[in-house]
Amino acid sequence: MKTLLFLLCAFPLGMIAQQNRTSSQKERIAEQRIYFASGSSILDKAALQNIKTLLAYYKDSLQIEIKLQAFTDDIGSKKNNEALALKRSQSVQTYLMEQGIPMAIIQTQSPKQLELDPNQDANKQRSEHRRVKVELWLISEEPIVMDEALNNFFAQNREKAKQYFSFQANKGAFIEGLKGTTVQIPPNCFVNEKNEVVEGRIDFTLIEAYSYMDMLTQNLTTKSGGELLETGGMMYLEAQDSTGNTLTLKEDAVLSASMASENYWLSDSRKGC
Repeated sequence: MKTLLFLLCAFPLGMIAQQNRTSSQKERIAEQRIYFASGSSILDKAALQNIKTLLAYYKDSLQIEIKLQAFTDDIGSKKNNEALALKRSQSVQTYLMEQGIPMAIIQTQSPKQLELDPNQDANKQRSEHRRVKVELWLISEEPIVMDEALNNFFAQNREKAKQYFSFQANKGAFIEGLKGTTVQIPPNCFVNEKNEVVEGRIDFTLIEAYSYMDMLTQNLTTKSGGELLETGGMMYLEAQDSTGNTLTLKEDAVLSASMASENYWLSDSRKGC
């Protein structure tokens, strides 16, 4: 069963179109190799100093990600080496947390075991692989700049999709959109920014977006947690007074709406957006 998503909002459509327009960028800002004795997972003085050197780059004000990857030599079974690699990573992680690093930003990657190069010194290769690599990555959110022509295309399509209605505040109205959306508006249900009930003419705007083509051409696709929401349709409603000021529903007011044969009751838009 598809979810029907409503947009009953007291703000311009441009704000809807610009949601979630950022991109995460990652940059490695520091790296240290933490070495261990053969068969050991204990951090010696040199290892502790290397970690402290790395932490000089860490700032609470920055969005940081820390990656750990353990390496082992080729001595012993693969199973035992994987267990040793895990212990070494845990030793580093525990020390980082003792220094105030949140566990949530520490990632442990799959370990690697040495594959000896017969053309290189075996002992040197083994000592080099008894380590945990620690990397600090800076994460930044950068806005995605939309091409002006594309932005204009979306804006024009949204403007074409708008349907306008007017009625007297003390009479309310029953509104029916071109695609079958109906909205029952009770009398005297809108308030201004001072929370005063508005009298006189109410100008009402309705946009119906039932198909994915409607949503794409108007740039109305909506995401939650980075995932595109599956929706059976989207509705945009906006009320203004005769001078163009955007209005909201008073606290106890309810609009009843019907969309694609489904009935809904919409209350204060400041809470529903």
